[in-house]
Amino acid sequence: MALPLAFAISVVPAKADLARGEAEYLRGNAHCDAREFSDALASYDRAAAFGYEDHVMWNNRGVALDGLGRHEDSIQAYTRALQRNPKYEIAAYNLGNAFAQLGQFEEALVAYDRALAINPAYADALYDKALVLARLGRARPSLQAYEALVRADSGNVVAWTRKGQLLEELNKFDEAVDAYNAATAQNPEDGDAWTGLGDALYALERYEEAVEAYDRAIAADPNNEEAWNNKGFTFFMLGIHEEALACYEKALAINPRYKQAWYNKGYTFHGINRLEEAVTAYEKAIEMDRGDEVLWNNLGNALY
Repeated sequence: MALPLAFAISVVPAKADLARGEAEYLRGNAHCDAREFSDALASYDRAAAFGYEDHVMWNNRGVALDGLGRHEDSIQAYTRALQRNPKYEIAAYNLGNAFAQLGQFEEALVAYDRALAINPAYADALYDKALVLARLGRARPSLQAYEALVRADSGNVVAWTRKGQLLEELNKFDEAVDAYNAATAQNPEDGDAWTGLGDALYALERYEEAVEAYDRAIAADPNNEEAWNNKGFTFFMLGIHEEALACYEKALAINPRYKQAWYNKGYTFHGINRLEEAVTAYEKAIEMDRGDEVLWNNLGNALY
């Protein structure tokens, strides 16, 4: 998520240099908005030297440091912002993102929770908290975060789609279908949501409906290799083999190194006893991943 830059002008003690400090602060904001982070940092430093510093300036200084990849320093800046204003949710959220950039996910969660304690409907904090929880393998808490997010922002297509993906991981496919349907209702052109819907319907063995969902995904993005591949294997499950093979060819035209499409192509040839072609496809898949034992086993069976 993009780090939010605050633009509030703070009240500072009256000083002769106040106007110069404020000018540097505003100049820093302009540089930051233009992604000129080194110039922004220099401006914020000059603003502080003139006595113009508060929680907003320290937050924005942190944003500039993050933009320069100096996440350890940005953590110090966000911490300074929160020392000046413990209820400043933007700094707490940005602090979480800085920790996440460093792979310090537990610390990131603490910071996101701090932001959410201030503002329980803070959509960006809910979203990034859910992402971190999912990355840590905590599917159920991540799902709870997405549920809170869609309650706060029911039009968030990405959140509905992520929720559907987590429900699939938990084998709750009917609920996943509902989540993907909510996503596609908000944006009928979202290819990821349609692909996810197809996957959930496939898991429920609702193959004809899955094909329709993959068709919608492909209509939204003709280069959606995953939708082409998954549509192909769904055709295989329906016994429509030539159409399945044509779909794999579409996927491989988009990405010739798509291992799963080569595997599915081999599996389909294998299933219709076209063994030489199955061997060729399996061998292509093995080129992508020589450690896949299933591929080697299937290749051996096709050669036997």
